[in-house]
Amino acid sequence: MTRKGAHGGVACLLTAALLSQAPNHVAIYAPLFGVSYHGGLPRGFVVSDSSVAMPTLQGSSPDWLRQFDDVPAALRRAASRTEPTRVRPLDLKSLPAGIRTVPSQATRAVLAAARASGTSAAWETFKRDYNANGWLAFSDPVLDSAGLDALVYYEAECGGLCGETGYAWLHRDSLQSDWTLEKKIVRRLK
Repeated sequence: MTRKGAHGGVACLLTAALLSQAPNHVAIYAPLFGVSYHGGLPRGFVVSDSSVAMPTLQGSSPDWLRQFDDVPAALRRAASRTEPTRVRPLDLKSLPAGIRTVPSQATRAVLAAARASGTSAAWETFKRDYNANGWLAFSDPVLDSAGLDALVYYEAECGGLCGETGYAWLHRDSLQSDWTLEKKIVRRLK
């Protein structure tokens, strides 16, 4: 799946929200809020208050890895390290009105409860408690040395068969250009 173009209003909010994060990371996430995930667009989603760790590509099946063939080699190498990225808290003080977060403990708890019970009750409680349709979480990006290409791991969860995880390759033509989504590589559909 490939998508280029405008990001929409939610992306602008995310750009402002992440302004206090690593300087070049702010705009990288913005296109990811205009992307359709397995369950649809992330309207009504909340954002996890912690980043997620990017799973390594190391040891993945050659057939699945072929999807990364057009991703720049530097990004593939970085994503193949043992720990490409680590979990870290987001700087919540910088989030403007309109971007809501959810504690990462709540996201882990709803997933564990839903798996254990096999019902949608945990998701219904989550959606009611957080007034949200689901949640998104992103890894820190890995960047090429020129700062023109980035790879981000994402999780979009919304209960039942709704959601997906995967990798997003983003590109910009110059350091002054906006980031665009070049390719989304789905790791797991719900």
